[in-house]
Amino acid sequence: MRSRLYCSAVFGSRAEYCPRKQVQLITTMDRCFVKNMHDFSSTFQASLLWINWFNFVMSMSTTMDSDILSPFDSDYEIKRTPKEIKDALIKHKIIPDVLDKAPNETIYVEWIDGPCAEFGNEIIALHEIENQPLWVNNKNFLKRLNTIMMIGPDEPSPQNRSSSFFLYWLVTNIPPHDYDNVPATAHAMGEKLVEYREPMPPRGTGLHRYVFLAFSQGNRTINVTMPKLEHCNVTQRLNFNLKKFVKRYDLGEPFAVNFFLTQWHRPIYL
Repeated sequence: MRSRLYCSAVFGSRAEYCPRKQVQLITTMDRCFVKNMHDFSSTFQASLLWINWFNFVMSMSTTMDSDILSPFDSDYEIKRTPKEIKDALIKHKIIPDVLDKAPNETIYVEWIDGPCAEFGNEIIALHEIENQPLWVNNKNFLKRLNTIMMIGPDEPSPQNRSSSFFLYWLVTNIPPHDYDNVPATAHAMGEKLVEYREPMPPRGTGLHRYVFLAFSQGNRTINVTMPKLEHCNVTQRLNFNLKKFVKRYDLGEPFAVNFFLTQWHRPIYL
């Protein structure tokens, strides 16, 4: 896991950790700042916070290293050999339940609160993955348009997969990287057809699998005719036909994959 830079020097005990990458760091600092502003009742204290934040951002402008403009940052890469990818997919029965054969590459997926998908790791804190991943990356994102999706093959339960596949997220026409955006966040510039919906495995059903797939569009955009689905829409996500979708839009085999596991946990606010 890549190193973290803590904000405690600026924000005190309520600080959140932020990724090392300075561009995203400043974005996350803004988020931390707004959150902490609500905790200050004194105008004087709030003014001090403004000053500390401003000084921090100014100092960052003099310390940004050259890898900010690197076309691909290895920080946003999960390293697996083709054999390791295939072995993990077979172990967790992604092959044959989702895929017929293993892609040779990985797709890096991380949420802003810290969790990453790491080929079958279990994510415990469901509240940390309730918003869409912030960083999604693969070196081929730099070269061509792409489609990414997240599907659930274990709906409503691994024992009863009558609603499989559940389409949790779908973004198409993700542009190739240029110096106006950071490759790990380029998915935000794509066409969001299905808004991200957080995993909510039913109690007592055990571990569920959640699979990320990346498809290359080459240099062409695709015009998907399916209705755009918001977070609240559930029924139209059920029984997503992956093979039919891929064939209709000529996406071929996915070139990259990743997945994680989770199960029901008591909500933190109960």
